[in-house]
Formats: sequence, C-alpha cells, structure tokens
Amino acid sequence: MNKNLIVLLFCIFLVSGCERTHDTLFTLKQVLTNTQNCDIVYVVSTDVGNDTLYSMGNDTDSVTFKQYGTVDFGFTIGPYSVDVKRVNIISKYLYLLNDTSVYIRRYGDAVTDRDSVFFANTNFSSLGSVYDITEREELIFTDDVRDIMKKDYTMLEKFSAYYQK
Repeated sequence: MNKNLIVLLFCIFLVSGCERTHDTLFTLKQVLTNTQNCDIVYVVSTDVGNDTLYSMGNDTDSVTFKQYGTVDFGFTIGPYSVDVKRVNIISKYLYLLNDTSVYIRRYGDAVTDRDSVFFANTNFSSLGSVYDITEREELIFTDDVRDIMKKDYTMLEKFSAYYQK
C-alpha cells in the first residue's frame, strides 16, 4: 500500500510541473503631480509606445503602458522563475512652458546629479502577482525639479501654439 501511495504521489508531482505556457501582463503607470502653478508637458517614450501628459496648474495626470507576453515553462520540476516581459522606458522629456526650460532623461545614459534630483522627486511602487505586475512612477513637480531644468528656446517653435496666446 505504501509503495502504491509513493508512486501515485510521484506521478502527481511530475504532472503538476507540466504547465507549458502562461500569459503575462506588465503595466507601467506614469503619473505627473504638479504642485506648482505652472504649465508642464511631460513626454514619456517606451519600447511599446509614446505618450504625453499635460498639466496646466496644480493637478495630476497619468498614462499607462501595457506589455503582454507569454512565459514558456517547458518541462519543469520544482521551483522556477518567471521572466515577465517589461515595459522599458527609453526617455522622458519634461517641458516647463512658462519659462521655456526642459529636463531630459535618456535611459541608458550615465546618471548625473540632475538625474538624482529628478529620481528623488519620483515615487516608485510595484504590486501584483507573479504573472501580472504593475509598476507606478509618480513624478512630483516641485521647486527642486524646476531648479534642474535648463533653458531651451527651441520650445518656442515646438509649442508655438502655446506661445502665440
């Protein structure tokens, strides 16, 4: 009897590791919270698309990027890891329209002191399950972020409709 039970448990153990594929979802939510009374354009570029947030004063705006995937486990026995395909940020452009200044962060470049101030004003959080992960990045626009921005007079052309008012 014990021998049959051991064989049965061994077969159940082998079959339980036969899950071949599982769908995954990675969600990246970018949030801009403007604590200043100023006009901001925030452009986020990722490997799944680009989007722009607009803030015209003390408000909050957000955009969501999603990356769907499938994990192929093959034949696994025992513990395994799940490699969920992520949304990768390529660059972020933060334009302060009131005084024609810009902050640019290109991911993959070395981190500067200005970048450190930018990240210090960004709240990061992550939640979800193994197959469904949501990451949230909230940039809080404060005087500290305003101080790291540089003048860029090409904005007069990029946002000509705004400056013609």
